[in-house]
Amino acid sequence: MLRNYLVVAVRNLLKNKILSMINVLGLGASLSICLLIILFVSYQKTSDAWHKKADRIYLTISDYRSPAHPDRVRSYATTPVSLASLLQDVCPDVELTTRVRRFRGSMGFLGSQSQIKVSGLYAEPSFFEVFDFALVEGNPATALSEPNSIVLSQNQSVAFFGDSSPLNQTVMIGQTPYKVTGVLADQPGASYVRFQILVSFETLKFAPPDGSIPQWSDGMNDTYTFLVLREGTHPTVLERYFTQIIQDHYYPSTDREMERVSVQLLTDLNLSVMRVNQLSWMVPGMAVYFVSVLAAIILIGACYNYTNLIVARAMARAHEVAIRKVVGAYRRQIIGQILMESILTVLLATFFAMWLLVWLIPAFNEMYFTSLFPLARIKLDVLKDLTVYLTVLGFSVGVGILAGTYPALHLSRFVPVLILKGGSFTKDRAKSFNRMFVVGQFGMSLFFVLSTLFVYQQFRYLVSSDYGFDHENIVNVRLQGVGYDVFRQAMEQSPSVELISGSSQLLMQGERSERSVTIGRGDPKQVSELSVDYNFVSNLKLKLLAGRYFNRPSDIHRSVLLNRTATRLLGLENEEQAIGQILNVSGKNTKPTIVGILEDFQTQGIGMDIDPVILFCEPARLQWANVRVLPGHMPEAVAHLEQVWAELRSPWKVEYDLFTTQIRKGMFAGIYSDVLHIITLISVFGVLLALLGMLGIAMHVTEMQVKAVAIRKVLGASSWQIAVLLSKDFLLMLVVAVLLAAPVAWFANHLWLNEFPLRTTMSPWLFGGVVAVMAAVVLTVVGSQTLRAANSDPVKALKRL
Repeated sequence: MLRNYLVVAVRNLLKNKILSMINVLGLGASLSICLLIILFVSYQKTSDAWHKKADRIYLTISDYRSPAHPDRVRSYATTPVSLASLLQDVCPDVELTTRVRRFRGSMGFLGSQSQIKVSGLYAEPSFFEVFDFALVEGNPATALSEPNSIVLSQNQSVAFFGDSSPLNQTVMIGQTPYKVTGVLADQPGASYVRFQILVSFETLKFAPPDGSIPQWSDGMNDTYTFLVLREGTHPTVLERYFTQIIQDHYYPSTDREMERVSVQLLTDLNLSVMRVNQLSWMVPGMAVYFVSVLAAIILIGACYNYTNLIVARAMARAHEVAIRKVVGAYRRQIIGQILMESILTVLLATFFAMWLLVWLIPAFNEMYFTSLFPLARIKLDVLKDLTVYLTVLGFSVGVGILAGTYPALHLSRFVPVLILKGGSFTKDRAKSFNRMFVVGQFGMSLFFVLSTLFVYQQFRYLVSSDYGFDHENIVNVRLQGVGYDVFRQAMEQSPSVELISGSSQLLMQGERSERSVTIGRGDPKQVSELSVDYNFVSNLKLKLLAGRYFNRPSDIHRSVLLNRTATRLLGLENEEQAIGQILNVSGKNTKPTIVGILEDFQTQGIGMDIDPVILFCEPARLQWANVRVLPGHMPEAVAHLEQVWAELRSPWKVEYDLFTTQIRKGMFAGIYSDVLHIITLISVFGVLLALLGMLGIAMHVTEMQVKAVAIRKVLGASSWQIAVLLSKDFLLMLVVAVLLAAPVAWFANHLWLNEFPLRTTMSPWLFGGVVAVMAAVVLTVVGSQTLRAANSDPVKALKRL
């Protein structure tokens, strides 16, 4: 029976080559996107699954409530440094704990001017008991037991020691020597715990005061605590221990109140919610839901298209079904035949989709999103995995059944007596069904096209908006340990440089550092801090509302500037009233005085709310130099910059970029760009699928009306009259689609646009332009078939019939 189904299915596909090609191309293009998302999600689910204790390893999570915002609870991936030992003491269900902290430095040899930037973790000896990171050299039980011990990755080992064994050799990080006690093997899979080197946790106890292990009040932002539960233990048993620990050790706190401590399974950290102080970038679960929904929309559109085309040909296949039933075929056999054709079509489309994947995966990996989240990258090696092909095969069969179910049920309902007598049992119903599908398909396409244009319009509007400061002709240079004053004095020798300022972090890059600020006995308020020099305000042309800029040595550590939003947050309604007020700032030994109020300016990124900002005059904390260049003198200024950097003999390569370029490449700008690309892709696919469906239906309609067209031509109708007659139904369906989709698109896009403090307006002309273009495209596609039918020889048509 299956062999018969397959033979008949192949014959039908070959008999209707153009229709089959339309279905294969449409389904193949849609399946390629769906398969890409399946590979993406399945790869994310493998993160950390390769650890032997993966089902028992948990990260402790802490939730805090700020006194400044009692209605806001923020979740942190970090916990107090003392939590691990407290858990070991009071909770018998915890088998192991291990703590890690971030480590960043510059590694080299003693006396060497050449250094390599490295990042890694401070880790305890139990690290290798909890996780299955293996060593190719060294003993995992003792590699991290002594202070100033370091474990290198194989790449770092080769970079420093070549093919020689690095064990017991010494490397320098800053001015501190470290003994190499191990070399890491390549890890077998993706992991939330990523590092280049491991430094013993004991090192922190002997570090200078600014690097020592902090007490509870400071340590909640630094330490990541992992634990292993005993086999058979459910994580809910930890709740009462956490509650008791909070009450006995961490409550109350004057800075932030610990609300709750909980745990999350290691393998669930990826594809989860974003928390403060994540150990490493991971793929947010919301991103997966977003792309999965879009992939589902594309797939449904393709199945929609396939169903539409098959139902459109229902009358052409009516006699085939009727004869099958007359000779004894059951309805289930008719259903099986139609489903076999659908599955075969989808399998052919899958081959086309797999070919497209070879091009789609590299394009996906180049998106800004994947540069933020390295785990999001898909390796082409997955196409060599047999399980991937088995998954694709199962998915394709499922899609084939989904796409073919309605046509199978529809065609199998035909009454053979009515069909063989020339009755019209399905004609009106099929026609209504086709119209409904065409209207729905074009309505969906119109929605996505309009959404794409609105996203693009909003993106362009945000990029060109006034951020409250002047970023034109400024080159930002990362100082990388070079003294700011030394760099500034050298750069000022160039006649192409207008002014130089410095800052602790760059604006519009999503960077944020917060301080708790109070006036007198008022409630503490969280504000963003920025350390700058004397020239920063004038160089970026920030507008002064009251008071003065930083301009004297006494301003260092003792004076601050606030923006308007920070002033309002602190309860100072009048800018002049704010001048001279003394602030209490967390973490500062002095009580600075407000000397000036600035107009609001953007600090986080395009489309973000204005932050309350406090500016400190602290030249020692500057990490960036902002070099303003005279218009038209950029090449000379850049050449001088590179020459100055070479003369300063920094071990690091100079890093610089135009401020305007950095804003356009910033995190939020990159995410907007990715969203724009994704929605554009969806729109293109939606329109192409709709046009392919329209082409197939137009071909079928003209085929079914060959006799009517021939008779009209014999009676004197012109080709244009016949073309208009055959096309008017399609234009009517387009009008209905516009009337249904345009209000939905307007409303839906208004919802997300209202979330932006800066937003563009939605012009009615945009709607009109899109509708006009789509109408022209529809006329072109449909007209190509109707004109062909109208220009055909009526004599040949009547003879053929």
